[in-house]
Amino acid sequence: MGCTQENKVKITESSFYFWKTIFQLDSSEKKALKSALNSQLYIREFDVDFRSGKPEPVKIITWKDPCPKDYVPVIFITNRTFQFADFKQIEALATNIFDYFNKRKLPEEIQLDCDWTESTSSKYFYFLRKIKEKSGRKISATIRLHQIKFFEKTGIPPVDEGSLMVYNTGDWRKYSEINSVFDAHTVSAYLDRLNEYPLSLKIALPIFSQTIVYRSGIFHAFLPEISLNILKSASFLSEIKNDLIFECKSSGQICGVQLRKGDILKFEQPDFEEVLKIKNLIISKLNQKSTAIIFFHLDKTCLKNYETKTLFE
Repeated sequence: MGCTQENKVKITESSFYFWKTIFQLDSSEKKALKSALNSQLYIREFDVDFRSGKPEPVKIITWKDPCPKDYVPVIFITNRTFQFADFKQIEALATNIFDYFNKRKLPEEIQLDCDWTESTSSKYFYFLRKIKEKSGRKISATIRLHQIKFFEKTGIPPVDEGSLMVYNTGDWRKYSEINSVFDAHTVSAYLDRLNEYPLSLKIALPIFSQTIVYRSGIFHAFLPEISLNILKSASFLSEIKNDLIFECKSSGQICGVQLRKGDILKFEQPDFEEVLKIKNLIISKLNQKSTAIIFFHLDKTCLKNYETKTLFE
């Protein structure tokens, strides 16, 4: 009981996800990487979706800057891929992914990102075992909060390590005043059994913002990574709630999205102090000696919201 948080779990690394289809860093992004502690860049390499009767790669990254030497490639796979693909197709997918990386240089770690469910766990876990078998490398997987709280139902993925995703905690498809990017009360409700989870975990925290457009109470569009000042300066928008929710007084356009009179725009950004509190709560519950923080994600617009030195303190 006398142990402090600091000597219970040590943070040995601070890193970033990179989640865009074109890899090119500006000066602020390069500076943030240099400032991070033992930084490791996690780059979304491509997505996989079930199309035309089989799993297919989509949104493959384009390298404008040179490929980093020791990055971790992340592959996002839709849950419906494992709903519809058979085991033969899933093994072929594992082989194709191995071949994709092996043609240039097999990375030391591959991370898989899938919000699997109880019904798809057997196929997804089979896929993970095949990737490990073929590559012989470290395999990690993203873990959602519900997969922590209900791990007997969703299962424990057969991987070396997990990244606990502490963001996208609400349902953005339905209009609500609750922040769907990050809500501390929602997160804390899923952590009561964290100390029982058998996988070693890194902690993925949000630094991104988004604006959601609702039309007649139904989700219409995302306006990703635009500043709150842009919304406040738009002459056809009026603030209706907490300086974060706006209504269209007339038709207009923002970031190429056409808006109509009556549309509601909701700006969402995590409260940094609340994120820090949740980070400390998670660390106090982790049953391991060390962990790492991964910020989502490395982008100049996201970084403008915080001083780089503040992120890593």
